[in-house]
Amino acid sequence: MFDVLDKKLRLSFALAGFFGIFGSANAAGLCFQGDDEHCLSARFGVGGLYSNFSGSGAGVNNYGGFVNVEVTEAYKRFQAMLGIRVEGGGASFKGSTLANLGLGSAFFGEETKVKLGANVLTKRVPLFINFVFGNEYYSTNFGTVQKRGFERLVLNLGLELQGAIPLGGKSRLEYSAGASAVSAYYVLAKTYEARSRVDDFGLGVSASVGFANEINDRYEWYARVVGKYQKLGTSKGVPFYQNGGTANATTINYPASNNFAGMLEVGLGF
Repeated sequence: MFDVLDKKLRLSFALAGFFGIFGSANAAGLCFQGDDEHCLSARFGVGGLYSNFSGSGAGVNNYGGFVNVEVTEAYKRFQAMLGIRVEGGGASFKGSTLANLGLGSAFFGEETKVKLGANVLTKRVPLFINFVFGNEYYSTNFGTVQKRGFERLVLNLGLELQGAIPLGGKSRLEYSAGASAVSAYYVLAKTYEARSRVDDFGLGVSASVGFANEINDRYEWYARVVGKYQKLGTSKGVPFYQNGGTANATTINYPASNNFAGMLEVGLGF
């Protein structure tokens, strides 16, 4: 788990350095995407979530909260965004695949997302076409995957439409919708951390709708609802040592799954 997080932190710092080169460090204050020739903006939000990973013989339900941070650099019609969301909460499990993994009742998750896009409409009513890539990490083992729990890593690559519509005064409606190719692997307990990979690409779709209102020339508040769906294939079987040791192994994998997530977020932009 910690090796994965270390790699992600290194990637995040590298991307942050890239954004610093891409834009001006003098950009300050609230800057709506596309309003000025060059601007830097950030958002900090918190919220609640529900997610579900469902397949034949396996079901995972998660309830919890998250913290989300996004930094966006814009130059003329172009933008680059780095977002990191950290999740945690309670989890419940069912099905024969998960019955012998000694699962706990809590989970930790993290998502890193990068967007590179261009505005194809106007400054007042922007519509960005974004190239999006990132990953989602999920764990119920907290460093003890050999004895109990499992980990899940999903990689995604796709396109997104992201726009805003002025509502009058200092308010605007914000929306996004996208589709991506997704791939994944699982690390299941009692497998000596063998990666059970999904060989074929699956489908991911996401959408959001929200409202933002300017507080003053430096701050705004916002609220949004986010929904996601992923369809993943069956992962490869790996040796499973139910009784410990290295003898009498059977095979275990994670079934094809339909994965849903819903989130409600509120926060501050600056």
